[in-house]
Amino acid sequence: MFKLNNIKYVFLKYFLWTIPFLGFFFGYCGLSLGWQKKEIVVPNIRGNKLQDASRILASKSLSLRLLREQEDSDLPEGIILQQVPLPKKFVRPNQTIFVTVSKQPPIIVSPMFIGDKYGDIVFIAKKNGIKLQLVWIKSIFPFETCIAQYPAPGCSLVKNKMILYLSGEDKNLFIVPNFKGAKLEEVESSLREHELKWEVISFNKKLNLNKKSKTLTLNVSSDLKIVDQKPMPGSIIDISNLFQFQLQVE
Repeated sequence: MFKLNNIKYVFLKYFLWTIPFLGFFFGYCGLSLGWQKKEIVVPNIRGNKLQDASRILASKSLSLRLLREQEDSDLPEGIILQQVPLPKKFVRPNQTIFVTVSKQPPIIVSPMFIGDKYGDIVFIAKKNGIKLQLVWIKSIFPFETCIAQYPAPGCSLVKNKMILYLSGEDKNLFIVPNFKGAKLEEVESSLREHELKWEVISFNKKLNLNKKSKTLTLNVSSDLKIVDQKPMPGSIIDISNLFQFQLQVE
């Protein structure tokens, strides 16, 4: 009898206090197993706008968090580029999906390069991340000087690209001068020096043109002036392709 009472005393003293904790533990495990949902397949939200992707994930009991932004000039802002976990992976409810979204790069405007030297242009372009396409043209301006540019100064750049025309030694490229108002005789002399071909036209029926040779048959070229021309003044042509001018006279 004494031993039985002693055992009860030891049990009550050392083990009875653990019963509430054991009850809580097994109750929690039972509730967790009873209420646990099945794993969810992660949907593919790449290519969606941030707002649409958030709505898709919410319908699957998942949440969304922005991880980082990545510059992409070809996409509007807020387009999802990457996601973690990847699509078709299994996750538990209420798990967070981390995403990378697109961001427009800062707008770069075209600097004023006209009149600048080649070395300065390259330095400024490299500093501002501008990609240059250089066209060398023989001109009266100092060597390696920018004489024209596209786009114009102050305009926004498309994909950070510019076209610059610099004075150089390329004899094939030629800037067409303005012949309008000049005497035909003087223009013909200039074209002849550069070994260029030309055609003279006129809507004046009093002027006889030899259609075969496309030249004036009357000795009146010294009195004629050019009223129109093709190509237009300022055009850049490659004279190595045996280009032909068209001169309209009156």
